[in-house]
Amino acid sequence: MSTMKRTRVTLRDVARRLDVHPSTVSRVLNPRTRSMVADAMAERVMEAVEDMGYRPNPFAYSLKTNRSFIIGVLIPDITDPLFPPIIQGVERTMAAAGYTTILADTDNDPERQRVNFDIMRERQVDGLIIATARYEDPVIEEARSGDIPMILVIRTIADPEMPCVINDDAHGIGVVAHGKGSSFLSGEKANVPLQMGTLSKAVGVYGGYLCASRNVVDFIRTRARSFIYTTGLPPSAVAASIAALELIETDAELVEKPVAKARLFTRALNLPDPESCIVPLVLGKPEKALKASLALEEKGFLVTAIRPPTVPQGTARLRFTFTAGHEDADILRLAEAVRPFKPGERHAAA
Repeated sequence: MSTMKRTRVTLRDVARRLDVHPSTVSRVLNPRTRSMVADAMAERVMEAVEDMGYRPNPFAYSLKTNRSFIIGVLIPDITDPLFPPIIQGVERTMAAAGYTTILADTDNDPERQRVNFDIMRERQVDGLIIATARYEDPVIEEARSGDIPMILVIRTIADPEMPCVINDDAHGIGVVAHGKGSSFLSGEKANVPLQMGTLSKAVGVYGGYLCASRNVVDFIRTRARSFIYTTGLPPSAVAASIAALELIETDAELVEKPVAKARLFTRALNLPDPESCIVPLVLGKPEKALKASLALEEKGFLVTAIRPPTVPQGTARLRFTFTAGHEDADILRLAEAVRPFKPGERHAAA
């Protein structure tokens, strides 16, 4: 019995099938240059890539560009429920930009942080996302003296010029962690140097807030143009917000309902359990998301279709938001209306 060695499909093979220049295929496959190619041609390229089983050679590309296309992420405790959503967001965003993410758990041990940092530097990562920094951190100071771009997450250091990611808790406050918000997912308050959120959504009024150190608050108050030139909230809105926050603090049953309603929906469709009251259903093409949204509207459900450039190409989706006021029967009826559009269903709509 003879066996035939499968020949690796190259970028030129894809271009030859489509009768285009290889650079066209290359632009489509690079998220940063895909917009330079017409949508119809980009769709043809992606269909050919899938049909031919083409896979880019990351090693060859790294040699050509002198980049690894790897991003390192350091976290202090992988069991802390605060971090899985952050890691998921990082991986999805990096993958859409053509990067691979590698993760290291330091277990809050400075020595392990040092070892993991050295390993990632040896792997020549193109950047670091660090959630393990301490206020005075010799590893961070050493890293800054090199040429590896980095950003801190949920941490700050003594140098105020170090870039960091702040916590926008628009969909967390009043819903997750018994209403306390995402910074309390682990049971204790995470060290979030700047936390902002909205007084709409779960609070049900309007406006927003920023929690930070006195110096940061004073800086925002005197330097942020969007704050200085915004009309102050009327006393009635402030009073309503305070009353809503008191309700969130005291009515545990009410606070748990939005996520419970979302969970009823996801389990009816055999989807992963939700992390908040918002459930995305990725459908792929914008046309498919719009078609599903219009079909659901005809049945009495208002479900927004989220399309590029709000989300990456190929990830157009429906976004469902559940509240404590939604009836279980309506949620189950919605799930049945959505089922024909769910990817992987035998009778999924085209």
